Amino acid sequence: MLEAQILPLLISPELTFRRGDLKGSVRNVCLACSRYRKLFTEYANAREWAESLSYERDADADRALIAVTKNCEDIALLELVSAGDTLTIALLLVSSSSRFHGIGRACVRAVENAAKVAGYAALSLGVHSTNNEAMTFWGRAGFSDCGFLGRGDHGILQMERVLDRPFANAQS
Repeated sequence: MLEAQILPLLISPELTFRRGDLKGSVRNVCLACSRYRKLFTEYANAREWAESLSYERDADADRALIAVTKNCEDIALLELVSAGDTLTIALLLVSSSSRFHGIGRACVRAVENAAKVAGYAALSLGVHSTNNEAMTFWGRAGFSDCGFLGRGDHGILQMERVLDRPFANAQS
């Protein structure tokens, strides 16, 4: 199970990573994120809304929903999916008040280091082609374009980052 494998490897000096729960951490982060607050309140069932987040659902996929906290406050969500030697970041959602403070970057570093230690060869993700802010963020994080799903100007840009071998002591 991905959660049991990757969660203990997620390490950051300023953040705490724990199993995400749909009625607590998912709700807290989504209500604190201006982009998702309206969508979240339109769904009567938090599970239904959370399951609609990923653009690609595979019932057999090994996935983990991870809450990210700082100073005991839920500030971000990560959804990771294991597919062979690639770990996919299906979701990185940072609350509005925590954006532009290095939280997303710290999450990506922690996921990258954990993936290396766990033996993954690459990280991958998809970004809506109209989300220029996200494409810039992921490009700066070392991800490069590797394909496009969709038609015309609207679709999902596939991005990937090949991982180097882990450091001898990845936790330091």
